Amino acid sequence: MINSPPRIDATESLWTLGDGTMCVLAKCHNPPKYAVSLMRHAQVVRQRRVYGEAAARMLAENWRQSAGSQTGPFVFVTWFPLYG
Repeated sequence: MINSPPRIDATESLWTLGDGTMCVLAKCHNPPKYAVSLMRHAQVVRQRRVYGEAAARMLAENWRQSAGSQTGPFVFVTWFPLYG
């Protein structure tokens, strides 16, 4: 079965580590509504879709703690909508 990419309504960059690793939360049009992606050097390292925003943010925080303990400080960034 081939899955088409989700239609994304908006994205939010949640955090970025000193080595360039970043976590992005995307709000999708269809359920599961939220996609959390861990990216490094424009490559998706991990990705997971969940139904609730709180679950997505908790997952992202867990990934930050795991990655941050190995690489150093992080920076929070804010919403930026995708238009399409």
